[in-house]
Amino acid sequence: MRGLLSANLRAAKSSYVATALAIALAVAFLLTCLGLAGGMKVKMAHNLAHNVTGAEIVASIKPNSSVDVKEGQPGPLDLVAKDLSAAHREWEILTRSRFAAQISKQNHSNHSEVLGLAQPRFDSGELAKGTRPKADTEIGLDASIAKTLGVGIQDQVTVETYDPKTEQTVTQNFTVAGIYKALPGAFPTSYVTSARLQEWQGKNPISNLLLVASPNGELGGGASQAQALNEIRNLLAKHHATEAIDVATFNQYLSDQVDRMIGGNGLLVILLVFPLLAGVTAIIVVSVTYSVLLARRRRTLALLRAVGATKGQLRRLFLQETLLVGAISSLLGIGIGTLATGVINHESDLTRTWGESFGVIDWPMLLACFLSGLIISVLAGYAPARQVSKVTPMQALAEEDPYAVVQKRRIVKTCCGAFLFLAGTAIMVWATMQSYHLMHPGETSDTFNNSAATMFFLLAMFSGALSFLGLLLLTAVVLPYLTAALGRLSPKNAMIWRLAAENTRRNPRRTGATGAALTLGVTLVVMMLTGAASMEATAQYTINTKKPLDFTLYSVDAPLTEDTITRAKQVKNIEKVTPVPALKGRVTLNKPSDKYYFPYEPDTTVLLAEDVAADDISRAPLTHPQPGQIVIPNLDKHLVGKTVTATCGDKTLKFKALSGNLSFVQLHPADLAKLRSADNLPYTQAFYAKIKDGITSAEVEQIASDLMALNPELRLESEAFMRVMFTEMLQAIMWGAVAMLGVSVVVSLVGVANTLGLSVLERRRENGLLRALGLTRSMMRLMLTFEAFLLGVGGVVIGLLAGIGYAVAGIYALPIGFEDDAPLVLVVPGLAWGAVAVVLVVAVLASVWPARGAAKVSPVEALAHD
Repeated sequence: MRGLLSANLRAAKSSYVATALAIALAVAFLLTCLGLAGGMKVKMAHNLAHNVTGAEIVASIKPNSSVDVKEGQPGPLDLVAKDLSAAHREWEILTRSRFAAQISKQNHSNHSEVLGLAQPRFDSGELAKGTRPKADTEIGLDASIAKTLGVGIQDQVTVETYDPKTEQTVTQNFTVAGIYKALPGAFPTSYVTSARLQEWQGKNPISNLLLVASPNGELGGGASQAQALNEIRNLLAKHHATEAIDVATFNQYLSDQVDRMIGGNGLLVILLVFPLLAGVTAIIVVSVTYSVLLARRRRTLALLRAVGATKGQLRRLFLQETLLVGAISSLLGIGIGTLATGVINHESDLTRTWGESFGVIDWPMLLACFLSGLIISVLAGYAPARQVSKVTPMQALAEEDPYAVVQKRRIVKTCCGAFLFLAGTAIMVWATMQSYHLMHPGETSDTFNNSAATMFFLLAMFSGALSFLGLLLLTAVVLPYLTAALGRLSPKNAMIWRLAAENTRRNPRRTGATGAALTLGVTLVVMMLTGAASMEATAQYTINTKKPLDFTLYSVDAPLTEDTITRAKQVKNIEKVTPVPALKGRVTLNKPSDKYYFPYEPDTTVLLAEDVAADDISRAPLTHPQPGQIVIPNLDKHLVGKTVTATCGDKTLKFKALSGNLSFVQLHPADLAKLRSADNLPYTQAFYAKIKDGITSAEVEQIASDLMALNPELRLESEAFMRVMFTEMLQAIMWGAVAMLGVSVVVSLVGVANTLGLSVLERRRENGLLRALGLTRSMMRLMLTFEAFLLGVGGVVIGLLAGIGYAVAGIYALPIGFEDDAPLVLVVPGLAWGAVAVVLVVAVLASVWPARGAAKVSPVEALAHD
């Protein structure tokens, strides 16, 4: 049997190359997704670890928790730090507390978190240039702040801080000693000496972090670490702070922070959905390949049985082939996946160095991917091996009827598929509606039920998977009839087209298996693309409706100068700026019983803005007041139409209230003119700004910094960053779906080619007869191309409809609530239609090799085939 194993592999070398490629791509996709999840965690860890760098043990206040501290007294972490310093003088101990300052240079300013530099091991930033601040008059700046202020090494900046003793702001000059690398997505951080920070914070700042380390690293693990953890927990119990404070090792702290940000292993689960589905596609396609190989060896296997080989020996022989092919494919896939992981992690800046880029791959990942390749190959080969072992020598040596259909199996498959599809779809629709109603309570309630909605979402996902499995089983049954029906759409004299359609129906099992692989790929890609595009459109609609302007900047006190407006227009990536005149006044509700729902207190001074022409910079329709109307931001719907009084100095007018989506109270220009007086004239108190389309979230952050630097008195409101972030995140999902399409396309190409190859093998004598009756080689090639095209059209039709349907269910089932009953926007993006076209082209290309092989065989050779 050993000789047979190597001989079989050599004889079917070309088929096994295609099979190995399909398995290797699935393995590579799995490893790449695992590596990307690791790269994302590394990136988040870099950003989240900047204030705990160097620590071996971290004590931190739990999220949504607080500690009770009497005024003027130290916090529990500060008390624990004092106790530890007295007991362990050899340990390095540091407490951190939140502190912010405003850093300025001439007319530019920026807010920054400030950290103190104590022991060098706890330095959190990575120097880009310059040196670590050593003197109390030196400062290290985040690169983004340095860029905004336009400063470099040894330049002077002004730092404005709050003095808790005098309750006044204090301004001091500092020299820029170093510039630190910016952390994407993190708040800008600046660095001063520990002594300077302690002076700013006062005598007893309330620390939120306690960092502990040992010179020789003994707290990094083992008994010493466990003993230190227990000692810190006992000290916290002594100071009655165990409920509000977590104590963990450095790695545990980072893991908890990353999991809290991404929802535990949710990111990994989402990323693993794609390779799992690619693996299912590979199993379907590879199973067809193995069926092709066994069909070609039918007589050889019969002769082996005739000379004494048992069923078990034949089954083991083929399983050994599948294990060997799976092992080689897994190693190839691991190599491709490792290279792809390293390049993607490094080029997308998820990791800092090439070592980190490849270092996210560990041996459990490699082992899991290797075993996955073996499992794909064995599962795909199990059914064909089991079937061939059941064939007796007499059956195998006899003439095979390739178009015989085992009706019993088809009835069982149809019943199982119908049950799974109908039951799964019904449960999915019910769970989807339950989740939607919980997240959109409407009139009956104003609160979301996220936990219950999440459970229904998971139920919808599980039932949707069962529905999809049923659909694939039904596709294998229905597709041959669908392709035959498509063939009847052709003219009666279209002989080649009708022959192709009839050929797809003659062996429903192989046609159905290939169609299922195509349907799976199309459904998943269309579902992901449609879901991502629809979520982006819905999120954009919600954000645009709530905050239709990119940036709103205003000054409560001093009016804005013409120079400020001019410089705002010159900020990079700003498309247009619209100044807004306004008066200062008060707005009160005439009916006191409704004041609970009214957004303003009677004595609150607000800006009464003129309704300016801003539709050209707005991303949603604006509410414009007519004379006698007043537009109040996000006014409760119960108060729309109520009478509201606006007061400016000694002028008072009554208006009918409307609800708007801008940041200020708006009045018609004629009404605003009636409220002005000699002591209260309308000045430019604000301006609206629109940014250019297609810019990144980093560029939006830079715009915000540049606008805030125009005037220290400016206040900013913006949803532009959220809008761009949503777009970037969902576009990443869409490109992930495109990557999945690439894998599915290649795997499906193998499946279509194998199905047509088997079809050519089974119909060799028939093809020879057709050639003898006058069918030319080009007509033979055209017939097989039509077969592939019909398979592609059938798979695309079913996959497109299913993909859109599952996408709609997924969108409605998501445990995400949108305000004001915002409608869910369904969008089928152009990429989805492009994917459909790609599948059809791939199906046609897959027919080239089998068609050439069929056309090369002469009629005499084909008719002599036994």
